[in-house]
Amino acid sequence: MIRYDDRSTPAVKDYLALVESTGWPGIVEKGARKIAEALSNSWYLVCAYEGDRLVGSGRIVSDGAHQALICDLIVLPEYQGRGIGSEILQGC
Repeated sequence: MIRYDDRSTPAVKDYLALVESTGWPGIVEKGARKIAEALSNSWYLVCAYEGDRLVGSGRIVSDGAHQALICDLIVLPEYQGRGIGSEILQGC
């Protein structure tokens, strides 16, 4: 069963593993410190877990007044096609 959490920030190592699964270039190379900073500066963050495993994540960055952007919507490849990304977006 997939559990959705919008109250805590994922462990950086878990988030990096999620990003690595996508093959997105340039994100992992920023390093754990920058990723931790990006996650903590997110305006809103939703994570999907199966047990303790991070299987998906989506976040919003915002100017806090007028504009917001959904970014980094990621679902592990083996979990894609199950509606996890859609559920994350509904949380956003």
